[in-house]
Amino acid sequence: MDTNALLGRIEHERARLDEALSRVDDRWFTRAPAGGAWTAKDQLAHIAAWHRVALGRVTGFAPEDLGDVVRGEYTSDTIDLVNDRFLDRDRDTPLTDVRAEFERSYDEVLTAVNGMTEGELAQPWLPEDTGRGTFAQMIASNTFEHYEEHIPLLQALTDG
Repeated sequence: MDTNALLGRIEHERARLDEALSRVDDRWFTRAPAGGAWTAKDQLAHIAAWHRVALGRVTGFAPEDLGDVVRGEYTSDTIDLVNDRFLDRDRDTPLTDVRAEFERSYDEVLTAVNGMTEGELAQPWLPEDTGRGTFAQMIASNTFEHYEEHIPLLQALTDG
């Protein structure tokens, strides 16, 4: 996938995600619905965290707290365990801070992708395990494919 196509998909799915978010009643941003589902705030924090994972992979730099959460990612930890760590880490973060980090991390992903060549996007993001896919595939899974996964979850938080 070339840079423009990747950016186009990210931006298109982000618009769909924003539409779903705009329909969520304010109470569901900080109060969990019955059944233990995540709040909308939890989902935004989760997506922002995976933006940071993608950025760390692209730039080779990740904040220390991110490394603490994904420490076992390349060994035995499951994605569910990593996601639970993100949820625990971000649960008490105020909604305004989560929204700001969501916007900031998204903008930084776009900037990073825009700075990549098609050759870089085609390289394996984890050279010692090329089966994990290319940078383009990793970015897709942490952006537009991830948004597609959360849109129905956010739609479930609407009142109609």
